[in-house]
Amino acid sequence: MSSNSGSFSSWIRSANLILTSTEQGLNRLRNLSQYINDALLKHHLNNIPSITLLLHNIYDTIEDRLTIVLTQECTRCQVHFERLSLDEYAQMVKLIENFISNVNGYDKKYKSRPLKTFLQSQTSKFLTHFHDERKQRVANTLDNEQWKQALSESPSTISSISSAKQFEQLTKLYSEHIDEIHGKLISIIENTFDETLSSYEVRAPMPSDCFPTLVTRHITAFYNAVARIVSPSDLILLFTRLNSIFKQLLARRLRQLRIANDGGPQHGLLTSDLLYYIKQVQSFPGLEMLELHVDEIWTTN
Repeated sequence: MSSNSGSFSSWIRSANLILTSTEQGLNRLRNLSQYINDALLKHHLNNIPSITLLLHNIYDTIEDRLTIVLTQECTRCQVHFERLSLDEYAQMVKLIENFISNVNGYDKKYKSRPLKTFLQSQTSKFLTHFHDERKQRVANTLDNEQWKQALSESPSTISSISSAKQFEQLTKLYSEHIDEIHGKLISIIENTFDETLSSYEVRAPMPSDCFPTLVTRHITAFYNAVARIVSPSDLILLFTRLNSIFKQLLARRLRQLRIANDGGPQHGLLTSDLLYYIKQVQSFPGLEMLELHVDEIWTTN
């Protein structure tokens, strides 16, 4: 895997300056917040939770901006993360993770989201490119019968072992980030689905008010948020879990409404809503072949 070392060196220096100055600014902001908190406590004004929430929202906004600036610096320096060497990529990950760790050290209640999402996205691209390139190299080697020269290539074998260790570390990093992020995303969408479906009523005209809200507002927003940052396989995994939650919550609501799979008028209206749901979800790029199995609401029910 090749990269322009000079370009990456320029980027890493610039990124280090940006993150260092940002970290200093966040530390001053935290000190100011603590000063305000102490003043409120002194005057017995218990507004600390709201100030803490505001501070964390500011952190998120700053981290959002940082991801944009770091990406812009990549463009300026002509650096492509997925084409970096393993050593270079490890430097990038360490730089950003140190920043996240330091910020979390200032405020242990704050959990970085934008930068972790940024890292997860870049690591996904890097691992995909790394895997594809390694597969191609192996294929080329076999095609050219270079395996016969294995004894003369022992230095590259040692290099490969070292790379494999770094690759394993990056895979672990990616897995930890993606599991954490997926869990938070699913938790958010589950609460949203629960709130929306709890008021669902099966009545004409169709689709009912609930389902367009569910799809056009919540599911579409969820798709737009994650489709940019996850791999195609992870996108399918997320929506499989999302669909499972949808079926469980809908089945619970149908029990409350005493609607059965009896072919009656309300069953017909519900079927119209479900067909609308299927059509809309499968219209998203990458989800065209996703099996939704909405009939399972009756076995769950």
